[in-house]
Amino acid sequence: AYELAPDASGALLAKARMYFKWQGELDSLRNTLARGPNDYGPAGSATLWRMRLGLLQHEPERILALLGDPDTVVLENQGGYEPGLLYAGWAHQLRNDSRAAVAAFRGALVQLDSALRSRPGEYPLHASRGLALAGAGRTSEAMTEVEWLRRSIARMGPYDRPVYVEPLAMIFAQLGLAREAVAELEPLLAG
Repeated sequence: AYELAPDASGALLAKARMYFKWQGELDSLRNTLARGPNDYGPAGSATLWRMRLGLLQHEPERILALLGDPDTVVLENQGGYEPGLLYAGWAHQLRNDSRAAVAAFRGALVQLDSALRSRPGEYPLHASRGLALAGAGRTSEAMTEVEWLRRSIARMGPYDRPVYVEPLAMIFAQLGLAREAVAELEPLLAG
């Protein structure tokens, strides 16, 4: 796709992401982000993907540096709505600073709750909210989001389901429920 349309930078990102998902290899993603554009279209910005790479490589300082002022950053792409404070919370977790992490997750919840008032049925908002609640240690409320997400997934076609199951596994992992997280991922692996 990229050879046919060199302006389709999303194809480069998709290829790099596929190497990671298929082989667990981050070099392609690292190289693509180093030389790629600032925007990958519907897949999101290079900053978003650099922060995701920072998470995968356990580099909290890099994540925080990319965020700048996390209160003002909201990362949106085709399949997600992720406040910068969500990434700040994860970065602080990587630094073992639970107080700063919980404060960041609470800040993310303020942003997400505000967005949900105008867009109450959007899956990405509920997924991010579940992650923020889990990070803030609010287990029962995070599980309420899990149930909302599951009801939404049940109405989706089989093609869409894999994309939307990953946040469920992430919420369970954030809550420390490894068995439940793996149970969400096993059907994807079998597929």
